[in-house]
Amino acid sequence: MDPRSVFGGLDAFLERPHDRTAVAVDDVHVMVMAVDDWLDILEDHFELARNMVHRFASSLCDLCLKLGPTGGYLEPSPPGKTDDEEPPPSSAGPGHLDVVDRLLVLSEAPLFARAGIQPLLNLAPTAETRHLAAGEVLFAQGDRVALLHIVARGLIAIERDVPPIRASFGRGALVAGAPALATTERAFTARAVTDAVLVTLRREDLIDVMEDHFAALKSVLAYLAVERDRMQRLEAEQKAAGGAA
Repeated sequence: MDPRSVFGGLDAFLERPHDRTAVAVDDVHVMVMAVDDWLDILEDHFELARNMVHRFASSLCDLCLKLGPTGGYLEPSPPGKTDDEEPPPSSAGPGHLDVVDRLLVLSEAPLFARAGIQPLLNLAPTAETRHLAAGEVLFAQGDRVALLHIVARGLIAIERDVPPIRASFGRGALVAGAPALATTERAFTARAVTDAVLVTLRREDLIDVMEDHFAALKSVLAYLAVERDRMQRLEAEQKAAGGAA
């Protein structure tokens, strides 16, 4: 941790006891703040909170590119029965996800695990359904990031040649994970491995909901905290394995 770093934040967002021991390497001056006061500042000053999300996610994007060939992503769980079934019929057309279906998909996403129902009730009507045939490209590396995609059905894979990274995302996952919340350009190319259905959110709609509902912002920050915690441990394991070799 270096100057301007915040430590203890992961534990605060995840509402858990400290998971690590912090020891001063040099003489250090630190500003100490109660967690409740810090959260109040974030709630009252959304631009500060929005910048925190961007910096947090950007650091995870950098870390992801170091953790090839999987990028540090988890492999999706084997599909269950609901993953193999067609989406429920809707008056809007076969395979269309109506607002209730979209709400259910969003509620299953780890990104919104701590958001509560009200922010999702605001997001679901603005979300859209996207269908992809197996092999179809969802977005290409270098594309502008304006949309976020949650998998409702099927499997989506991302890929990058330099550094070489391959990973896949199943039901409930945010395609490309934390980096999708950070970059202005896509770090990966994403394509459907199987026929797939996605719930697509405009990035600006999510930002508006986070500004109006602090629970949604806390949920996004907690999601990033979980990802950072997991990926930092993976990085440490890779370094330890490299040192042993």
